Amino acid sequence: MILPFSLRALWLSLLSILWLVPPAASADVVDLVAAVSESNLVAHVAALEFDRSSSGAQALAADYIRDELESYGYTVTSQPVAGSENLTATLVGLVQPGREFVLGAHFDTVPGSPGADDNASSVAAVLEAARVMAGQPVHSTVHFVFFALEEVGIEGSEAYAAALAAANHDVIGMISLDMIGYTCSTPGCQLVPPDIPGCFDVDIPGNVGDFIGLGANTSSLFMLDTLIANAAVYVPSLSIQTFVVQGNGSCFSQSRRSDHKSFWDEGYPAIILSDGAESRNPNYHQSSDTLATLDTAFMTAVTRAVVAHVATTVSGATAVPLLGPAAVTVLVVLLGAVGAIGARRRRGGTG
Repeated sequence: MILPFSLRALWLSLLSILWLVPPAASADVVDLVAAVSESNLVAHVAALEFDRSSSGAQALAADYIRDELESYGYTVTSQPVAGSENLTATLVGLVQPGREFVLGAHFDTVPGSPGADDNASSVAAVLEAARVMAGQPVHSTVHFVFFALEEVGIEGSEAYAAALAAANHDVIGMISLDMIGYTCSTPGCQLVPPDIPGCFDVDIPGNVGDFIGLGANTSSLFMLDTLIANAAVYVPSLSIQTFVVQGNGSCFSQSRRSDHKSFWDEGYPAIILSDGAESRNPNYHQSSDTLATLDTAFMTAVTRAVVAHVATTVSGATAVPLLGPAAVTVLVVLLGAVGAIGARRRRGGTG
């Protein structure tokens, strides 16, 4: 009997069966993951726990970020954006330097909020990822990027992604981190949006906020699945739940509320990791968004998963095909033919 299934289910099944091989643990990546320091993450959040909505406050935050990156040995570049700036530290690939991966987080806040979760938690994670990967030999290039002005229209990442596209950069993937430090354990504390047929597919069982949310568009499914595979190897205790949106997310505007959307708009693969903002955290955009409210062990686990994924991706050690593209194509065609035969039989056809 041919069982009915959705197109997304077919895609994920083929991807997992025919293409993705869960990566074997690499000793180098194990060491990088272990080097992620919870105390460093806490120190970064504490240093950035102030209203970062004005240009002067953003300059102070940028100075802190720049000083930290330079202390790790990076040269920091700046891109001016409407009275603020994007900051980038780059680890250049030794084999394919023209293939570039972006790990980013915004560092501004809304007025009146110290922004510990939104988004000092993520800035801390990108800083810590930059620290543990500093000086590592990598195949492809990785950019650690700190975006300005996300809260006033996602202006920083729009300028950054547009500049990459204008110069024809080969961006193999982007991760946007936006709020990764808050958990809740009371049933009902986690709100889950409904599916929107043909637009938005959410896979978040339950109503307890003990997971990190991972979102992708349909062009970034490979990134979603490989990050889950890498996290399962290196941070198996971390629960990850997902959503997928069609195209660039324009059919569901809520899926476009952070810096990943700027990369979707330029045609680059990008995913977002988030604890869900107001769908979980009652301190979202409030004066109560402080370090004291965060689950720093959870924030550390998310950072370790991100480091594992970035390190395996830019070292060329991420998911490997079981079969070559030609074989995959043949099997996809055969599966489609089998499905068509089954459909005709259910309609009374002879095939």
